[in-house]
Amino acid sequence: AAVAKRNLSERLNFMFEAGVLVLKESAGSTSDPTMYFAQPGLRWNIAKDVSLKTAAGFYCFSGIKGKILDHSSGSNTTGASGLVYDYNAVNPSFEIAVNNPLKGIIPYFSLFGEYVYNPDPPENNKGFLSGFKFGSKKIKKKGQWQAKYMYRRLEKDAWLDIFPDSDFYGGKTGVKGHELVFEYGIAKNVTLGFDYYYSENINGIKKPEDILQTDLVLKF
Repeated sequence: AAVAKRNLSERLNFMFEAGVLVLKESAGSTSDPTMYFAQPGLRWNIAKDVSLKTAAGFYCFSGIKGKILDHSSGSNTTGASGLVYDYNAVNPSFEIAVNNPLKGIIPYFSLFGEYVYNPDPPENNKGFLSGFKFGSKKIKKKGQWQAKYMYRRLEKDAWLDIFPDSDFYGGKTGVKGHELVFEYGIAKNVTLGFDYYYSENINGIKKPEDILQTDLVLKF
């Protein structure tokens, strides 16, 4: 993988990431499942306290059709030998951030979202996530905090089922729901976090799932 950055002007920065990842190594095989990706992006400082970050990810896979990958959640469409579809996808995203909004009542606020589209399946091939966060931009010391909310909908064959968040309905595709996160600095480089998920199937029996997690993070 490689990352490149370049300042195009005082307010505009260009970013580019690309790489090749082997998803499953098979001895004696010359067609291991592989992912190729590229993601150009821009960061634009619109004003003193307002910035926009946008990117477009492009993903191309080889050697996955007809196979079952390790760590699959079993929610993509499969046939007798494995995956029915390819999962080449486009993934645009954005985040607009404001420092000290509402005259400094809160130090930071951002609105973000992303979309994924897989052109191979004729249906159930789209997904999106949108949300916002506010509070401290980063939590480094006691008393700093951040709250975040996200809603996501990921259709059955929009994305490979080895990648989604494993805490959100077991990492499955074909699901939708909400996530709430609250983090608080209880000491320098020590953060206490709460993460709540409410998720359910998009089609068929909904079977809602609630998960509440607590994390204590120490940084050195």
